[in-house]
Amino acid sequence: MISCAELLGPVRFDGWDAKGDPVGKPVTSPLVRCFATAEGQASQTYDTAAYMLRNGTVFDEYEVDVGLTRTFTTDGGELVAQTSAASSKEGGKDTFDVFDESHLLVLPQHKKLHATVTRNLLKRAAADGWSLETSTMFAPGEDSVAEETYKTAHKIESVLFDHKQAPLDTDITDDVALRKALCEVYGPAASWMDIDGLVAMFRDPQNRESDNRRYWLNQPWTTEDKFTTPNAWDALADPSRNPEDGARIVLALDGSYNNDSTAVIGITVEEKPHVFVVGAWERTPASPVDWEVDILDVMETIRQARVKYTVAELTADPYRWSLPLQQMEDEGCVVSRFPQTADRMTPGTSRFNDLIATGGMTQDADPRLRRHVLNAIYRDDARGKRLMKDKKGSANKIDLAVAALLGLARAGALMSEPEEFSHVYFPSDFIDAQAEQAEQAEQVADADFAHVYGRPQTSAEKPVVGWLSQQMAMAGREQQ
Repeated sequence: MISCAELLGPVRFDGWDAKGDPVGKPVTSPLVRCFATAEGQASQTYDTAAYMLRNGTVFDEYEVDVGLTRTFTTDGGELVAQTSAASSKEGGKDTFDVFDESHLLVLPQHKKLHATVTRNLLKRAAADGWSLETSTMFAPGEDSVAEETYKTAHKIESVLFDHKQAPLDTDITDDVALRKALCEVYGPAASWMDIDGLVAMFRDPQNRESDNRRYWLNQPWTTEDKFTTPNAWDALADPSRNPEDGARIVLALDGSYNNDSTAVIGITVEEKPHVFVVGAWERTPASPVDWEVDILDVMETIRQARVKYTVAELTADPYRWSLPLQQMEDEGCVVSRFPQTADRMTPGTSRFNDLIATGGMTQDADPRLRRHVLNAIYRDDARGKRLMKDKKGSANKIDLAVAALLGLARAGALMSEPEEFSHVYFPSDFIDAQAEQAEQAEQVADADFAHVYGRPQTSAEKPVVGWLSQQMAMAGREQQ
């Protein structure tokens, strides 16, 4: 209805009449676009407007050419359905735009298009362009356009966020309380909504609580579910299975620099793997502002574990840790690199979850590992279900859980390979090339250190200095 009015009606302020009432005027050559993430969804918004234009009194009073995806007026006005997957729309002179289901606009291209179209609305000052978003309530942490609009509306008075939600403390297990909340949210519309049917939706075990709360109670509820429960994790505790000296294990490293935790987790390579904490480094409330992970201590912990156990391999995400991993390889440790991409983390998460659900693993009852595992949540999207933090920048760290996931994935892979073939060998020319690259990297690190400190670095400093040199390069601070 608003789209129809923007196309044809007197919707812009044009002063006051003799009685003191506001007077409106139509927009000259209006361009009205209905955006959505999919063609069918965009058509739904457009089709509703097109039906009104074809079948109401508008068709008798205005000259409009209503098509399947576009409507034209004789004064150059246009109403069109558009998907967010279309071109960037740079250069358009929109006067009104509708974004349907903006909680689904989460991808970079979606946000880029939204920003571009919003800028286009400012190109015709006389048209006083604006946009309208209609959406299911967003899932916090997805950084959707709807979520960003919600945040902006709480900062800028010119943005109206018209929203009604049920109280967050609504007991959805109580039919009476749930029915009351639904009636409150729907207001007058509750008279024609099937409230009993909605209550039944909440009772269907196939429907997730987070979806029910967002779709029917308008609550900003995260779509992620906890990775596991305290009872399920605690049932796996068996410190008596901590491995003896010489046991064959995988070491898994999930590392940070100065914010997240850093963890070294051990996993026994056997039919029923056992997960145990080898080392953990965490920032605490009492830590100084400039607290950093002691890289040398992390590497020494790995060295000591290699002396104590038979380490089949060390696995880690090489991001920001490529040089320390190279140092461990130089010392004879077999290293497998495990980038935390969706195609790796999805099956890794599935294996970790299956082992917990079936009792197919045990763990050492370390409270740090327990805390990190219980902090972890599922994120379910088009790329699969993955173990993740509850939100970006969260204080609820999960690094020990991530390290356990990496280690369990690799321990399972090694179980399917003969022990004598579980290492990766490379041709001599490849090894020579890698050695040459390592020598060049060491020379660069030496030069950087000498430039900063005015002296050569000691052998003990080389691994960490190389790592810090990489951080400086990544942050564009090589000249510090």
